[in-house]
Amino acid sequence: EVRAAREALTASELARLHAEDARDRTEEGTEEAQAELAAAVFDRDAALAATREVENEVVELQRKCEEALALQEQTAAELQAIREEEAAGLSLRLDAQEMGTKLEALAAEKAEAEEEWAAEF
Repeated sequence: EVRAAREALTASELARLHAEDARDRTEEGTEEAQAELAAAVFDRDAALAATREVENEVVELQRKCEEALALQEQTAAELQAIREEEAAGLSLRLDAQEMGTKLEALAAEKAEAEEEWAAEF
């Protein structure tokens, strides 16, 4: 009986030790799971912050692109105005050259007429 009691006590002690070991492993597993969850939350927060930063950069780049496009349109309009002014200036120069040619022709006719008049009188 003593021997059976000792064996029962030893079995009971072994069962208690196994239960304590299982409880310790469960606690360690829970702590490890909590640490992993905390790391995952940290990673998620970091990813969200990086995403917000990228979104802000995209918004800034869009703003800069819009500014560049507006500047390009303004420059194109100014260039067109300059071309129109140059075309008008060229037209005036051509008109002036034509008038100069006509004046030269009239001066030549006048000189010829004066020579003829001088020859007659």
